[in-house]
Amino acid sequence: MKVVTHSARTKEEAIRAALNELGCTEAEVKIEVLEEASKGLFGLLGVKDAKVRVTKIEAMESKKADTPRPAEKKASVPSQPIKPNMATGDRISVFLSDVTSLMGVPAEVQRSETDEYVQFILSGEHMGTLIGRRGDTLDALQYLANIVSNKSHESDRKRIILDAEGYRGRREETLTRLAKRLASRVKRTGHKVVLEPMSPLERRLIHTALQNDPDVKTLSEGEEPYRRLVISPAGGVARTYSSERKPNERPERVERPERTDRPERADRPKTPTKPVPTYTPERRFSERPPKRTYTNIEDVDVPNSDRDGKDKSNLW
Repeated sequence: MKVVTHSARTKEEAIRAALNELGCTEAEVKIEVLEEASKGLFGLLGVKDAKVRVTKIEAMESKKADTPRPAEKKASVPSQPIKPNMATGDRISVFLSDVTSLMGVPAEVQRSETDEYVQFILSGEHMGTLIGRRGDTLDALQYLANIVSNKSHESDRKRIILDAEGYRGRREETLTRLAKRLASRVKRTGHKVVLEPMSPLERRLIHTALQNDPDVKTLSEGEEPYRRLVISPAGGVARTYSSERKPNERPERVERPERTDRPERADRPKTPTKPVPTYTPERRFSERPPKRTYTNIEDVDVPNSDRDGKDKSNLW
């Protein structure tokens, strides 16, 4: 390493002179400021130059370590290809295994079948990724599985239900409690309640939970995927807030019947009214303040001298 020390009026000039001497750039050297420049008092007393030390760093060829590159993850290929003559249940099982492997969340698929639907249960690690927020990812996989089922040529196609880690059961309990709580509010207040957009399966759960309640009724309104469920009183028209009325819509004006039993204004008897006093009544004699009496100054006997015996007659 080569070290050079330079002084100049400013730090930049000192660094520039050291770099010219070494024939290097700032990227190839190490710069240390030993003393900062000072202008002193009025530029006359205490003036100091800047002093820097510049060290040239010897270029060393860095040896690159031969680090093994991580092996690229190859997408898993289906262990069993989907065949045209494969049964619908087997076809969907292979489809779900392939999709979850490509998502990086391999899952084991189990199947159970009833007269109305076929349920596929996914199990494994990181099932929260497959479930998604409020079951959005699980619903999307279920939608794709139903598309695969509809492509089959079987006459007795059944509805496909997808579940993971018991999510459907927990969600059903939550929606049932929510439906009963909202139904109690509707019966207490008489106002209808509009829920947030839900999937057809979740709306069906709320319909089923309240179908035996005679005091409320449920219906769905809107278009997918923003179709909502409405809970309203069953005994009549639900009360609505004024915000639900259109801005330019006004209720019809009802004409009041004309009264014929009232006499004309001219025929009405005049009711005497008590006059309102506009002046202050005079107070009684006992309440009056006493009169002030004044003495005539000519009747006062003024002495001609005061206590000291001095004559003050000339003052009058």
